Amino acid sequence: MQYPLMVCGDGNLYEHEVGQNRSGRQPYAMSGPVELGSGENTYSIYSVIPDEANLGDVQVSFTTGDWTMSPDDAEGPFDLTDKTDARFNARRVAVKYEADPDKDFRVGIFRFEAKVGGRR
Repeated sequence: MQYPLMVCGDGNLYEHEVGQNRSGRQPYAMSGPVELGSGENTYSIYSVIPDEANLGDVQVSFTTGDWTMSPDDAEGPFDLTDKTDARFNARRVAVKYEADPDKDFRVGIFRFEAKVGGRR
């Protein structure tokens, strides 16, 4: 097989990276949670710098938390038409990219303006 496959929860099988027919479903890609070191420090996120190839086509949102078992908080979604302010602090961060069902979904190279914060 040339392209990767995905099995949807409804039992449908989809071939990835072929065409743009999504049957109205919104495509997304999501990272797992990321912690600095052993989670003892916080992230201070200041802004998101999108790949210029998909300005305005992709939204980004974050799921954040302080500890492994702490409840999640949502940050965003942020429309990325230029460098975008996204100010928050957290120990654990996951990133989710979403696109319009009718757009070519390519994430490209995103950058985040961030600093390692102190211990809380």
